[in-house]
Amino acid sequence: MRSLRKWSYATFGSSDVLRFVCMATPEDIQANAEYIKMANKMVLVPGGSNVNNYANVELILQTAVTNEVDVSLTFLIL
Repeated sequence: MRSLRKWSYATFGSSDVLRFVCMATPEDIQANAEYIKMANKMVLVPGGSNVNNYANVELILQTAVTNEVDVSLTFLIL
């Protein structure tokens, strides 16, 4: 997100041209994950195994459509 915001600022003169919607589990929120703070909007998704959230293509698509997301980028967070 930082790199895309930098690019947006360099290209368009504003880092607010791009809007980030992130999915977050209760575990992510409890861990105070940095990406949640960087996003413009956070969507709460079920916790537990990744088949309930980040590996759940149907949930990702539903979240994207509901939030009018134009592009979905999946990031591996280590």
